[in-house]
Amino acid sequence: MVGRRQAVSHWILIPAFPGSNPGAPTQPITVSVMQRTRRAHLVLLLGVLIVGAGLGAVFRSIFACGGWLSFAGPAFDFLNPLHQCRPLTPRPASSLFPYAPLEKTLGAYLKTQTQAKRILSASVYFRDMVDGHWFGINEKQIILPGSLLKVPLAMGYLKASESNPSLLEQETVFEDETLLKLYSIQGIAPKIRLELGRAYTVEDLIVRSLVYSDNVAAVLLERLDGHRAILNAAVDNDIPVRAGHPPNRALTNAEYAGFFRILFNSTYLNKANSNRVLQWLDQGTFRDGLVAGVPSNTRVAHKFGESTSDSAKEIHFHDCGIIYYPARPYLLCVMTRVSDTAHALDFIRAVSKQTYEVISSLYEK
Repeated sequence: MVGRRQAVSHWILIPAFPGSNPGAPTQPITVSVMQRTRRAHLVLLLGVLIVGAGLGAVFRSIFACGGWLSFAGPAFDFLNPLHQCRPLTPRPASSLFPYAPLEKTLGAYLKTQTQAKRILSASVYFRDMVDGHWFGINEKQIILPGSLLKVPLAMGYLKASESNPSLLEQETVFEDETLLKLYSIQGIAPKIRLELGRAYTVEDLIVRSLVYSDNVAAVLLERLDGHRAILNAAVDNDIPVRAGHPPNRALTNAEYAGFFRILFNSTYLNKANSNRVLQWLDQGTFRDGLVAGVPSNTRVAHKFGESTSDSAKEIHFHDCGIIYYPARPYLLCVMTRVSDTAHALDFIRAVSKQTYEVISSLYEK
């Protein structure tokens, strides 16, 4: 009949005992029998997958978290604790975004300080490094970073060293006497300075540029590689670095914070090098900004930066870093534009203190 398909009974002929007697007569089985066999096979396969997944989870936790089958690797205390199998402080159940009150408080404080003319402008960037919750206040304002750029400078060199390990041991002699004037014009000068005529390794210059914020060490590093390290670290991580007031390269608060996120998650450098940079930053001798707003036993991997505008009437002063609150590290970057560095320091300390108090109230056991 046209337009209709008649139902037919399908039969498949197979030997009664496949392979046992090729000449034996065939016996018919129906498609329904084949379907039951196929279902049985699928159930068996599903069971194997479930058991395999369970065993995989067990072995993965054993290998990743220092179990009896794992190698005893180095401790990377400054990196994301999710990489370390370390316990985390649970997020408060009271709110999906527990930092709204902090954002409001800091915004109000910034407004009062601006109205009082203690600061000309400021921006704040906060991120919970566990949950990823973040907020920004004027975080897209362009800043002149100054010494903040010593962080991507170090990152660029350490990245190059991963394919050329001898790079860090390469020596350069400090011979340019004209660079000594940088110490006299540096607002917060390093406590330990380079000595004219002495040879320094690349690693030593990196450490001095981060720990002491030594401008001479940074200049020697930039000259040594033809000013490539900073741009390489920025371009490789899609962080824009705009042309700015020399020797600055302008960018925003939120953009700069990306360098610390990259270090914390070791997504650019390997874990050992990411941890080294953050460890050096924790050893920084400048303690009057973010560090001054938290308890003295708190680790803070941070970098400050200062720069003056073309008219020299405005000072850009910043401090940005990771505060390692127990089991709940967070990133805080405070950038200011002021006429008096003392006012910038007061503002940064206050923001750091208020932020730590809120974190403590949310996560203190």
